[in-house]
Amino acid sequence: MLTVRNLKTTFQVEKNKILKAVDGVDIDIQKNEVLGLVGESGCGKSVASLSILRLVGSKGRVSADRLEWQGKNLLALSEEQLRGIRGKEISMIFQNPQASLNPVYTAGNQLIETIQLHQGLDKNNARAKALELFKEVNISDPERRLQQYPHEFSGGMAQRVMIAMALCSEPDLLIADEPTASLDVTIQAQIMKLLLELKARRGMSILMISHDMGVIAQMCDRIAVMYLGRIVELADAKTLFENPRHPYTRALLKSIPKPSPAQRGELKTLPGDIPSPIDLPLGCRFAGRCEFARNACLQADPVLETHGTSQVACVRAEEI
Repeated sequence: MLTVRNLKTTFQVEKNKILKAVDGVDIDIQKNEVLGLVGESGCGKSVASLSILRLVGSKGRVSADRLEWQGKNLLALSEEQLRGIRGKEISMIFQNPQASLNPVYTAGNQLIETIQLHQGLDKNNARAKALELFKEVNISDPERRLQQYPHEFSGGMAQRVMIAMALCSEPDLLIADEPTASLDVTIQAQIMKLLLELKARRGMSILMISHDMGVIAQMCDRIAVMYLGRIVELADAKTLFENPRHPYTRALLKSIPKPSPAQRGELKTLPGDIPSPIDLPLGCRFAGRCEFARNACLQADPVLETHGTSQVACVRAEEI
């Protein structure tokens, strides 16, 4: 459904300095799959998702060898043509639902307006559709909830409103950017279960962005691991968790606390800091923090290559 090749997004931060937020990302999203995009904060996950729909603002510059959505070249579309895809064929939800809702309008008003915009229904039919959507995302007492303002909703309920708004145009792809990050663990589980039920019922695909490996493990069919603007490993979920091949993926998995007291030990941490995306190092971007790094790693800038059933950007992937 979506094909991305060599996606790059840069920002002019000073007169002679360019920040490379996304620097050569390749991904594909298949029909009815959940693709996870995981990595620590600041690695470029959210910017990559916004770049797909060219929503990076006037200071950002997006380029790609291929950026195709169901056969359409997204880079060649006008702003008006893109508006026919954003929110309609591809919808997005974000990690802070309260900040995404307008505080001076009721939740119902905002949902009804969105339905009218994308489906061209009159107000009465749009309201009936809004009630259906509130029921579908498991919002209790939907008649009353339609008349409430965003501050009257808990974080979990506000996220359900955002999911309803994202689904009102029956999109083929839902981009979920850290949708459970601001919620407690119980509500996280409910939102993840809801998203998977909606995916199965509607046959849509999901791009799930998160830094939480637990969320990614439960939600995703395939997982892309991102570090400093690039994908460093891509594999199906089972393979990635059982046989991680990139040192960064291994480090991420070792940093997860173990639930069983018998398994607990000292949590592994990565030494050093992430290099600046304004002044990228030569060779492998992870070499300065990698326990497996050798001189060759400082010279070669690795690209994704196939190793078994995984794709890995590491010159020592086979040895490791």
